[in-house]
Amino acid sequence: MLLATITEGFAYGRIVCDDAGRPSDFVFLQVNEAFEEISSHRELDVVGKSAREVAPELAKLWTELCGNVALSGKPARLECELVSRHKHLEVRVFSPGKGEFAAVLTDATSRKQMENDLREKVERYRLIVENSHDLVCELDRNGCFLYLSPNYPKVLGYDCEELLGMNAFLLVHSDDLAKVQARFALPEGQEAFRYKHKNGSWLWLESTGRFFTTADGEPRAVIMSRDITERVAADERLRQLSRAVEQSPASVVITDITGRIEYVNPRFSAMTGYSRDEAIGQNPRMLKSGEHPPEKYKQLWETISTGREWRGEFHNKKKNGELYWESASISPLHDAGGKITHFIGVKEDITQRKRAEEALHESEARFRTICEASPLGIVLADCDGNTIYANDATCRIAGAAAGELAGRGWEQALHSGDRERVISEWRRIQQTNEPFQSERRYLHKDGKVIWARLTCAPVIDHGKVRGYMGLVEDITERKQMDEQLRRSQRIESIGTLAGGVAHDLNNILTPILMAAPILIEMLPPGGRDLMLTVEEAAQRGADIVKQVLTFARGIEGERISLQLRHIVKEVQKITHETFPRSIVIRDEIPRDLWMVTGDSTQLHQVLLNLAINARDAMPDGGTITISCENADVDENYAAMVAGTKPGRYVILSVTDTGTGIAPENLEHIFEPFFTTKGVGKGTGLGLSTVLGIVKSHGGCVKVYSEPGLGSTFKLYLPASLKNVSSTRSRQPQTALARGNGEWILLVDDEAAVRKVTEALLQRYGYNVLAAADGIEALSLYAKHRHEIQLVLTDIMMPDLDGVALVRALRKMSPRMLIISSTGQADEARQMELTQLGVRAFLRKPYPTGELLRVVDETLSASRH
Repeated sequence: MLLATITEGFAYGRIVCDDAGRPSDFVFLQVNEAFEEISSHRELDVVGKSAREVAPELAKLWTELCGNVALSGKPARLECELVSRHKHLEVRVFSPGKGEFAAVLTDATSRKQMENDLREKVERYRLIVENSHDLVCELDRNGCFLYLSPNYPKVLGYDCEELLGMNAFLLVHSDDLAKVQARFALPEGQEAFRYKHKNGSWLWLESTGRFFTTADGEPRAVIMSRDITERVAADERLRQLSRAVEQSPASVVITDITGRIEYVNPRFSAMTGYSRDEAIGQNPRMLKSGEHPPEKYKQLWETISTGREWRGEFHNKKKNGELYWESASISPLHDAGGKITHFIGVKEDITQRKRAEEALHESEARFRTICEASPLGIVLADCDGNTIYANDATCRIAGAAAGELAGRGWEQALHSGDRERVISEWRRIQQTNEPFQSERRYLHKDGKVIWARLTCAPVIDHGKVRGYMGLVEDITERKQMDEQLRRSQRIESIGTLAGGVAHDLNNILTPILMAAPILIEMLPPGGRDLMLTVEEAAQRGADIVKQVLTFARGIEGERISLQLRHIVKEVQKITHETFPRSIVIRDEIPRDLWMVTGDSTQLHQVLLNLAINARDAMPDGGTITISCENADVDENYAAMVAGTKPGRYVILSVTDTGTGIAPENLEHIFEPFFTTKGVGKGTGLGLSTVLGIVKSHGGCVKVYSEPGLGSTFKLYLPASLKNVSSTRSRQPQTALARGNGEWILLVDDEAAVRKVTEALLQRYGYNVLAAADGIEALSLYAKHRHEIQLVLTDIMMPDLDGVALVRALRKMSPRMLIISSTGQADEARQMELTQLGVRAFLRKPYPTGELLRVVDETLSASRH
C-alpha cells in the first residue's frame, strides 16, 4: 500500500550476473502505479521480466547503474530520456540488500524544459551582447568595471583585462565628466560624451544606463554605449554643409519630384530678386526668359528623371525683368532605397563671364577673320617650335591642310641649304627673345621650292615666353620677278645696245641709199652696175639692222609669203657650222611644200631656238631631224589638236634623240624664265619666245616627249597658197616727185645724212635750210619762219631732241608741216609726236624715192 501511495515511480529488482560475476541484466520484482504512468509499462508486463525485455534501449545503462549499486551498496543518481515518451527522468537508485536494488523515478520533463529554456535565453542574451556593435558593461556602485562585452578592445583599443576593476569615469573627457557623473547618479538615463581611446584619440559615445540590485542587495549598473564618432562628425559636416549652403556664393535650389521649390538659399534671392517666401512652393519655370526652346527643358527633365545629372546654361529672367546668365548643375536626390525624392540645383551667375566670353569670341572672331583673310601666312608655334595654328594663307604657301601642319616642326619643311642658318636664328631668338626677319626656302608639299620671308617674334605673357608667332610672306613670285627683272634688264641692255648700234648703222646707210640713185644717173653704164651692187648691199645691211631691232626690241617685221624650205636651209647651215660633230642634223622637206605668211626673221629665230634646245638635250651626241609637211585640218583634226582651226597648215617639226622632258616639267616649259639648265646656261626665254611668235602667226605648238626617248616639237603654221616669192625683187624705176622751190628746214645731227639729204632735195627742186641740232633749227626757223613750208627733223639728237624741237615749233607755228625721221624705233616718242600733229614718219635708212614721196604727199595735203 505504501508503494501505491508514492507519486514517484518505484521499481524493485534483482541483478543477474554472468559467469564472471559482472552484472549482465536484472529482473523486475515489483513496480508501483506511478512507474506504470511514467514508463507506460504495466505491472503485468514488467514484473518477472528482464530489463532487456522491457526497455531494450535502456537495458545496458540501467544494468550498469543498478548492478553497481546492488553489488556495492552505494546509492547513485541518473538522468535519462525516454525518447519514445518524450520524457526526461531523474532516477535515484539504492540497495536494500545484496544483489538487489530499488529505483525511484521522477518525471523531470517540465523542469528540464525550464532549464533548457533558461539556458537558451542566457545563451541568446550572451550572443546578443557579445555580437552587438554596442558596448555593454556592468559597473558597481562606484562606477568600476565588473563586466565588459568582447568588442571593447575593438572599439576602444583596450583589452578587457586592462579595464576590469578600473573606474569608468577615468576615461571620460574632462569637459564632459561633470554631466556624465550627474547622469550616473540617476536611476536611468542617456548621455553623449567623449571617451578616450587607448591610442590617445577621443571617441564620441552615446550611453544608456540603468541601475539594478542583485539578489544580495548589491547595487549595480548596466551601461550600453554606442560609438557615434562618425555620426557626430557627420552631424558636424551636415551643420557645416548647412552653413556652407546658406553662405554659398552659388544659388542652391531644392525641389520635390514635381519641381515645386522646397528650399532656396540666400544667394538664390540675391541672384533672382525673389525672397525665400516668394520662391517656396513655386516652380523654377518662373525664371524662364523664353529664349530657350522647349526641347532643352524636355531633355533636362528626361536626364534628371532617370537618375542622371544635368549640366547646362540658362539665360533667365530676374523678378525685375533683367536678364542674366547662369550655369546650372541639377541632380536627383535618392532615399535609402534608391528612390528619387528631390532634385537639387546648384547655379552660378555667369553673366559677367558670358559678356567676357562674348567679347573674347568677338575679338577672337575678328582676329580669326583677319588671320584667315590675311594674304600673309600667320603661324603660332609652341616653345619647341611645333605648329599649333596656321591660317589659310600658310596652308596655301605650304600646299598642305591645317591638320597636316599641326604639330610639325618648322625645320621639317626647310630647304637643306638654309637649315643651318635658320636653326642659328631660332637659337638666337630663344636666347635673346628678340624678333628677327629673314628670307629662306621651304619645300612645298608637291616638291617645289618656295621662297618665304619670315618675321618671327616671341609671344610673352606675364614675362614668360609662351610660344612664337610668325608672319610668312610667299616671295617666290617676287624672287622670280626679281630674277626675271635682272634677266630682262640684261636683255633690255642688249636691246638698248642693239638699238644704238642700229641707229648708228642707219645713219651710215642712209646717205649711201639716198646717194646711190643720184650716182647711178651720173655714172656711165659700166659703173652703174657696180653702183647697183653697192645699193643692194646697203639695202641688205638695212634689212639686217631691221632684223636686229626686231629681235632685240620686239619690233614687228614685215609679214610676207615665204617658203619655210629656205629658212630650214639657213638654220641647217648655221647649226652645221656651230654644233658639235657628234650631232647629226637631217631635214625632210617635200618639194610641193606650201608657203606661209610670216616674218622670216622671227621664224628663223623660232627654228634656231628649237635646234639649240635639241642640241642641249643631247650632251653625248645624237640626231636632230627638221621636217615639214602639208596638213589639211578638218573639224575632227582641229578638235584633237587644241589651238588649231579647220584649214590648211604647214607643220614644222624638230625632233631630237636626247634625254627627253620629265612629265612634271612639261606643263611649265613655255613659262617665261622657266629652265632646267644650270646657272648661266639658259635664260628660260627660248620656248616662251617660240610660243609667242607662233601664236602671233596664228599657229600653235605641240610637244611630244618621254624621258630617255627624246622630244618632238610640232609647229602648226597657217598655209598661204599665194605663189609670191619671198625674195625682194627690184621694182622698175618710176618717175620721182619733184618740188616747186618750196623751202624745207632740214635738221639732223649726222653730217653725212644732212649733206646727202640736202643735196637730194635741192636736186629735185626744193630749197633747203640745214641745221645740225634742235637749237640751231629754232634759230633758223625764227629768222625764216615765213619762208619755211616744211620741217624734216631727226628725232634722236643731242641737247634738244626732235620731240622737244617739235613741241617748240608748235608753239611758234601750230600749223607748220613736220616730218620726223629716226634710225631707231621708239613707239613712245612716235606716239607723242603724233599727238603733237606729226603725221609723216621716215624710218632710216630710207631710199630716195621714199623721201621724195613723203615730202611731196605732205606738201600736197596742205594745198587741199
